[in-house]
Amino acid sequence: MFFLFIKQKIMNVNNMIDLAYDQTHTNEEQIDRENVLKYLNIVKNNFWSYMVSYMREKFNEGKFHANTINWTYAYEIPEIAATTAGLKKVSEISVCYDGKTYDNWELVYVKAKPVTRENLPEEWEYYAVNQPKDQPIFCLSANNFFIAPPPDKVITKWLKIRWAKKIADWTEQTSENLIIIPEDYRDVLIQGVLPYMYKSIGKQQESNMEKWEYIRQREQAMKELSERDNSPIHLEYPEENIDGDLF
Repeated sequence: MFFLFIKQKIMNVNNMIDLAYDQTHTNEEQIDRENVLKYLNIVKNNFWSYMVSYMREKFNEGKFHANTINWTYAYEIPEIAATTAGLKKVSEISVCYDGKTYDNWELVYVKAKPVTRENLPEEWEYYAVNQPKDQPIFCLSANNFFIAPPPDKVITKWLKIRWAKKIADWTEQTSENLIIIPEDYRDVLIQGVLPYMYKSIGKQQESNMEKWEYIRQREQAMKELSERDNSPIHLEYPEENIDGDLF
């Protein structure tokens, strides 16, 4: 059977775990609290992967500057310091070709258009030579990005990369500002935990039903989040199977 959620503010990880116990009518003797936390982190990662893929606005974004290398069009995506929770997805790459600055001495960058090699009529080397500097393009492959045309100078910080950050694994002590997921959608995360909890106590039928309910709520959440502004973006990037660890 499905359980009706009463919409309420969920302020921290402990609240989410407690509500998951309430919704399944279970307790810590039946399902260890550490396991419920593990389930919550799996669902959080799944929800976050969808969220940063389909949201139209920039959210939990980081920025990184890299140095250009003379006539080099292939660059390694940088490892991001652990203090920023790491890089989830590259969302934007910009390049400065001529060193021009604004009045405040900030470099003038040109945003590169994301493309995929499969959709380009010519080989990448053609674009490396012929792509105009005022219309740069980039594509992602594994842990690298390729930019055309390549910079023709070795200059510090002439590449600017924006990314969506990962969310570090939650603990029961995780503070509100590090939860990141908007409060209005944390009940969806609780819903995603229920299939795991039912499965762990041998209730496979209930687990299956709650799994489909989570997917329904997640899709509804993505629809709502995608309508939060009018500047649509759907990131194209090589991505792992974001449902791979789910259920």
